[in-house]
Amino acid sequence: MPTIFDIRTLLITLCLTMASLSFCLGSYSHRRKTYPGFRAWGGAYLLHAAGFLLLGLHEIIPVFFSIVLANSLVISAVFFIYYGFASFTGEKQDHRRHALFILIFSLLLIPFFTYIYPNLSARISLTCFVFAFYFFLATKAYRKTVTTGEIESNTPLLATLISFTVILTLGGLIHLTTLNRVNELMTAGLPLEIILLAITMLFISMAIGFMRLNTQKLERSLTREYDLLAQSREKFQTLAAAAFEGITIIEEGRIIEANDMACEIFGYPRREIIGISPLDLVIPEHRQTVKNNIRTGFGGIYEVSGLRQDGTTFPLEIQGKTFEYKGRKTRVSAVRDNSGRKQMEERLRILSQAMEQSPVSVMITDRAGDLEYVNQKFTEITGYSAEDVLGKKPAILRSGLIAPEVYDVLWQTITAGHEWRGEFHNKRKNGEPYWEYAAINPMRDDKGNISHFLAFKEDITERKELEEELKASEVRFRNLVEYANDFVWEVSTQGIYTYASPMVEKMLGYRPEEIVGKSVFDLIESDEAEREANFFKAKIEKGEPIISHENVNVHKDGRLVTLETSGVPVFDPAGKITHYRGIDRDISKRKEVEAERERLLKELQAAVAEIKTLGGLLPICANCKKIRDDQGYWNNLESYLQQHTDASFSHSICPECYEELYGEEEWYKAAMQKKGDDK
Repeated sequence: MPTIFDIRTLLITLCLTMASLSFCLGSYSHRRKTYPGFRAWGGAYLLHAAGFLLLGLHEIIPVFFSIVLANSLVISAVFFIYYGFASFTGEKQDHRRHALFILIFSLLLIPFFTYIYPNLSARISLTCFVFAFYFFLATKAYRKTVTTGEIESNTPLLATLISFTVILTLGGLIHLTTLNRVNELMTAGLPLEIILLAITMLFISMAIGFMRLNTQKLERSLTREYDLLAQSREKFQTLAAAAFEGITIIEEGRIIEANDMACEIFGYPRREIIGISPLDLVIPEHRQTVKNNIRTGFGGIYEVSGLRQDGTTFPLEIQGKTFEYKGRKTRVSAVRDNSGRKQMEERLRILSQAMEQSPVSVMITDRAGDLEYVNQKFTEITGYSAEDVLGKKPAILRSGLIAPEVYDVLWQTITAGHEWRGEFHNKRKNGEPYWEYAAINPMRDDKGNISHFLAFKEDITERKELEEELKASEVRFRNLVEYANDFVWEVSTQGIYTYASPMVEKMLGYRPEEIVGKSVFDLIESDEAEREANFFKAKIEKGEPIISHENVNVHKDGRLVTLETSGVPVFDPAGKITHYRGIDRDISKRKEVEAERERLLKELQAAVAEIKTLGGLLPICANCKKIRDDQGYWNNLESYLQQHTDASFSHSICPECYEELYGEEEWYKAAMQKKGDDK
């Protein structure tokens, strides 16, 4: 057979080419991400290199190695190329039968054509057909995957696979026509040389196609991942923008992403917050804490003082999570401005302290009326601790003296959403009764529904006792005022009666309702009214009491009544006089007695002045005590003495007469009582 190239040289060259291509594929696989099947291609090229090396050493090494083992390696390499395509494209095939076929071919057919029927052309032809079959399967798998869109079409690679299939098929057919003419591998002739040259070029093209195919799939995968990443980023931005808390993503100590809420919390525009260190967002004193938590991957909640772009600080709550993303350590942190919560906590603390330190007891029940909260004052008043009553009804405090209907009205009122106010008669834990005033209000939730009831209750036991004492005192005072011989009154600073006791009718003839609203000076004799008005005005200006002031009033029937007035000013908390309160006493009779006394004294003085000397027996009336003069006339003692003696007289009333005249007067009785007390 004519030859152009040395077969051995071609085989060794093909061996070196295959080894180089195997190294290139391995190096590519090491530098880049590869997909299943790519390493099988590298292994196939390595098997080809070994097989072609053994073929090139034919006639130098034993036939078993140079023919049987070499052909088995080359056929196995072609199977690995097909297997690589099947794995790379994801084709699901049972490759065990193909492996079994190669095993049978290697163990039976190659030795048969080597030792039993040693025909080189037949062996080459059969090997070419096996090669063509597996390249056909690889082409089919490749086309199927391209059709489904799993990988992009690679025309050079497809052309290489088809060329392999066609050339090997033609090589097999050509060697079938030369079964009896080719007996030695090294002198196989031009057809084998052409096949080897074509195989060399195709293997180079196919290796390039493998790398390009992997690159295309990698690019397609990266594009898909980029699209997914873009979608994920868009979803993240959408979700993060709708979040109620700030979210930041940190890589390598820098913020690479932040949502709108985070920008709002720290006061940064988004373009300015990206790229800064998270430590710049807290005050210097707390930066080490944040740094340590980021370094250790702390996932709990902690609080520091945040620092806004304008330099203001605020309570900042942070919770972060660290994870690996594409080989990079990434930390996602949720940040919250706790200013509002701190203010709310402070308000709740103040309210809680106010509840606990309230001077009145506080109770909170649920919608069913079961106690959920009582303050310390409740315990002080009732004797029950919180543990004693929580979960129970307030009915445990009832004494039984309040009618059930009162509680029915209470419940209807508060469940209708209105406030109820009233008094309870309850009993303490020790059984002691007490009174309390309660104001009960419904509490509503966010939807406006009644969720709880709040009661403020004040212990009014002492007040009730004082009220009872006051009522009794008022009764006593009213009885005293209504049945006293004195007229009790109250007048404004303008002298207008605002109160008058019933005694006024006996003194001045007016009923109390007729007096109230009248001026004090309307009842005083007109000649004295102006003087009395000036007197009252002077007292008001000085804030002085009125003590035993005599004034003449006009009775309703027109007669004059002399009153003795005593009163005191009443002041408001600011020290200003609001009105006067006092009594009037009718001293008309006393004034008449005093006038009569003056008249008697004058008569006695006249009688004594007429008396010169007295001698002998003086006839005196045993009853009226008058003396009979020499002419037989009966004269009173004072007149007789004045006529007959030079004596002068002073007038007074003896105790017996005083008692006889004024013994029934209240003022006399009071004076005698005081005199007795002084003794």
